[in-house]
Amino acid sequence: MKKNNGLEVIQVCKKYADQTVLDNVSFSVKPEQHTVVLGESGCGKSTLLRVVAGLFAPNAGKITIDGNRVSSANQIIIQPHLRNIALVFQDLALWSNLTVLGNITLVLSAKKFSAVNVKKQAKDVLEMCGIISLANRKPSETSGGQQQRVALARAIVLQPKYLLLDEPFSGLDLVTKYDLMEEIVALADKKNITIILVTHDPFEATFFAKQALILSRGKIVESGLFKDLLAQSQNPIMLKFRSQLQKTNDLPAVND
Repeated sequence: MKKNNGLEVIQVCKKYADQTVLDNVSFSVKPEQHTVVLGESGCGKSTLLRVVAGLFAPNAGKITIDGNRVSSANQIIIQPHLRNIALVFQDLALWSNLTVLGNITLVLSAKKFSAVNVKKQAKDVLEMCGIISLANRKPSETSGGQQQRVALARAIVLQPKYLLLDEPFSGLDLVTKYDLMEEIVALADKKNITIILVTHDPFEATFFAKQALILSRGKIVESGLFKDLLAQSQNPIMLKFRSQLQKTNDLPAVND
């Protein structure tokens, strides 16, 4: 059995036509080392999550999970649904024609579970996320915060090792956002899930991060422990984060 040595992205490049979106990107994420990906709009953050998840193949480089190669140049070796990775999109991508329960059971339908087992697992995860009462509603009949919980439930129902979050809290009020972030961290701790979060929000980054990656024009320009970068980095993003946090006096404990 191979050692559980986490996720590794090694010299990954990704192009769209003649535009290079990711340029020789390398980093690793150890188990339970929650990581934030920071950078200006259009720098490649969302593309990076999609390449890691297996939705896109890199044009060069490779990705390994626990020592197993899952992507190589122009090749997806392990399909997304077999990677133990879940991705929550910014727009949530819920199926509007299905109920909340249907959104969860559809994910489970690819597995060889009995119908009874599928329904039980779906209800268990809705209960865990505090939305079992919404099971028979359509997503459009729920609030923004509730829809976030549905997307989270759908992501974690298969118990992934890695949960990729692409700015999932945008548009939520502060109280709802804080409650949801606490729930996600509690679930991650309970299920040994490692979070990789794309965000522009210093509060979110400070709440989640052990490690930070700063992207600019498709390259990682700085990386390290988030608490160290927050204290010392002269990168414009980290300078802005420090300024915003100091102005609001909003300094939640950095995730060590």
